[in-house]
Amino acid sequence: MTREFPLSLGIGIGNKKGPNMKNIFLTGFLLISILRAQDFVGVDYFISLGIDQKVMPGAAYAFGNAEKNVFVNSYGNFTYDKDSKTVENSDLFDLASLTKVIATTSCVMKLFEQGKLDIEKPVAHYLPDFASNNKDSILVRNLLLHNGGLPPYYTPKQGQSRESIIDSVLNIKIAYSKGIKTVYSCLNFVTLMLIVEKISGISQPEFFRQNIALPLNMLNTIYIPDEQIKNQCLPTTPELQGIVHDPLARGLLGHSGNAGLFSNITDLALFARMMLNKGTLDGIQIFKPETVEQFTTVYSTSSSRGLGWDTNIRLDQSCGPLFSTHAFGHTGYTGTSIWIDPDAEIFAIFLTNRVYPNDESNISGIRRTVNSTAWEAYFRIPPQPKILSLIKSNSEIVLNFTSNPEIGVSDSTEIYRVNGEEFELIETARSGEIISFSSVTNSETTEFAVRNIRDSSSSNFSDIFSVRGETPDVLIIDGADIRSADTENFNRCLTNISSALPDDFSYRMIYLSELPNYPPIQNQLIIFVFSDDNTPEETFTKEYQDIFSGILESGGKIIVTGSEIGWALGKRPQTQENLDFYQTKLFANFIADKAGSFNLIGEKGTILEGFSGTFSTENDIYISGFPDVITPTNGADIVLRYSEDEPAALCYRNESAGLIYLAFPFETVTGKENRKFLMSRLIDLLEFKK
Repeated sequence: MTREFPLSLGIGIGNKKGPNMKNIFLTGFLLISILRAQDFVGVDYFISLGIDQKVMPGAAYAFGNAEKNVFVNSYGNFTYDKDSKTVENSDLFDLASLTKVIATTSCVMKLFEQGKLDIEKPVAHYLPDFASNNKDSILVRNLLLHNGGLPPYYTPKQGQSRESIIDSVLNIKIAYSKGIKTVYSCLNFVTLMLIVEKISGISQPEFFRQNIALPLNMLNTIYIPDEQIKNQCLPTTPELQGIVHDPLARGLLGHSGNAGLFSNITDLALFARMMLNKGTLDGIQIFKPETVEQFTTVYSTSSSRGLGWDTNIRLDQSCGPLFSTHAFGHTGYTGTSIWIDPDAEIFAIFLTNRVYPNDESNISGIRRTVNSTAWEAYFRIPPQPKILSLIKSNSEIVLNFTSNPEIGVSDSTEIYRVNGEEFELIETARSGEIISFSSVTNSETTEFAVRNIRDSSSSNFSDIFSVRGETPDVLIIDGADIRSADTENFNRCLTNISSALPDDFSYRMIYLSELPNYPPIQNQLIIFVFSDDNTPEETFTKEYQDIFSGILESGGKIIVTGSEIGWALGKRPQTQENLDFYQTKLFANFIADKAGSFNLIGEKGTILEGFSGTFSTENDIYISGFPDVITPTNGADIVLRYSEDEPAALCYRNESAGLIYLAFPFETVTGKENRKFLMSRLIDLLEFKK
């Protein structure tokens, strides 16, 4: 067997281009046809977890295929108030930028089909005033692709009229030359709305209603809800209920091409099924199949954009890594998303009001997790297991792992020994948290992988782990603590950190919430990993602060990697006690995404002098594409920089204790040998000896 080991529904663990959707769909058809709502218990679990963690007060989710909605449910309340209205499937969400694809792009597609709009013509052909300030060569296609040169946004002035805002958009100066890069811009879609209205002779809301919403029976999809309907809309702030959240669309009185549409989960499911059916639903044709394909296919290799729609060509979108490269979709700032996968013939819609009440929460991780969980439920794929530790004890190996028991433990677990490219099945056991099995070798570096089995279906393999010793020398703590079914980043992080440890170091991986059950022991290196932007608000409650402080006070050695704790403490409402803890125990001020370099340079005069490195890709740093700059406090020393003026890491030491704070995710440093070299230097810098 090789690492392309075929799972029972046609997935190979080495598959980097997405699963074989056609095999899955055909092989699993009989199973899928009898799906029941309870199979999506994992979706319920993770969305409810997000509500409990105050990522969003309310949500609705739909998952289905071209023929029907397989799963539709609503969650939470309109607000966090205990007497707030419960969300129902009929309630409306502010779709934010989903307006761009559901309404504006659809209107453009309709006019394009009718031969009334040529996307290869200059915008100025339809809107002569747009030609001002050297914009005469920008094509309609450039607006759809977000590469025409327009700046990202225009914020209306207080009291500015709709007419004045439109005039400002038409006459705005370009921010870059056409076609040289992709810059997502709301102004592109305000301009597209004006083109739709110029050609059709009616408002875009009315054109959308006549040509898209009414034929599809999307009767709850509207612009500018009236007073009665506003009560059915989830608020986005304490002041905005049934009033569009986006300032530009609000300045345009709710009638805009970039935002302004309100809808519910069942209406959007109709739209998604129409797109999966190549433009037709229940015998009513909205678009021709070739139009759907043209607008939803990635346009060039320079970006992931299609015409209006975004795509999953890089397998890095909010739909999660299980959707194919041909999936297309979009997100909305308020916490909405829609993804449609023509290969797997499925869709996923996730609506939330995550911006309520103060626009502080981040939904990206939970969104990917929920979509991956729904995908696994639909295709009856068990969740991928996560190995937490492999400890050799006498003649046995003790495997500690998790299979997301909250969403259903698999029937059994298969344990494989890995020898190069070969996988050898050595044990099958009932799933649980800990499995012991006989050692099959005297070597302490034997590699293992596991996978879950449910009925006739197999999960993806876990990452490959090595057995190194009886007592863990290193405790690796996942600070994000979201037990995600989307394990790609989790496993990459763990593997790249553990494999960088010296060969004779053993380790254990735990979640932050498990720390009280695994108290650090004397002479143990602690690595806190905060490289996930879903670090919860309660990351450092008083309980965790006390544990962290106790490690240092007892002479412990700590490495903190990733700055998301800085984001959590610096951006979210926090007590002065928490901020003091950040500065006095982590020895740093707030970290910001502002470094201009992707290089690492060892600081002169430290043990890291001479080290140099870089990061694998910009996307491996953060979504923003920039590493973070750290500022030391209370006697900490700078030990790594990106450049002369941009500190990247600090170190604090006293007589016995030591702490190193890396303002970047350690696992993104390029190359295994570089990571091993850096880790060994960090361990030496802390003067840690096992």
